Amino acid sequence: AREAQREGRPAVERSRKIMKKMRGQGLTPNTRTYAALLEVYARAARAPGGRGMLTDAFKVLQEMRQNGVAADTVVYTVLITAHAMSGAAGAQRMFEGAMAVHDGFMVGVKGCEPDVTTYNALITVASRSIIAKPPRGRGLEDGLVAYEMLLKGGAGGR
Repeated sequence: AREAQREGRPAVERSRKIMKKMRGQGLTPNTRTYAALLEVYARAARAPGGRGMLTDAFKVLQEMRQNGVAADTVVYTVLITAHAMSGAAGAQRMFEGAMAVHDGFMVGVKGCEPDVTTYNALITVASRSIIAKPPRGRGLEDGLVAYEMLLKGGAGGR
């Protein structure tokens, strides 16, 4: 996945070929497989020519669902992180996209409770976008404390 940040689309294409080979050998991609693929898309979004990778990542999520593979907290956290990594869409849109993943996909879905990693990803997006809205939904107190610290000491001071 790390090469994707340098290489962009070629890294995604290699990852897709590996997945195709996997299927050809009778193996079925699971949640972890898709999470790894989504991470490649997220990193590729930062590479030169990575425009559109975030949109393509959501197509992978749709493919995942069509194949009967349930997304979990890790998958959605990767998508939130992808918004932080993409950055090219503009600060407001980047933050709104990350919050849409949190609010629209995770909140209220069994097995998709946000964890510290999820809130850290939201904090990263917030700090990069310098927009102050607290995460909504159920969460961990330490994630919210970290978010408040960010607002008081980081983005709030600008």
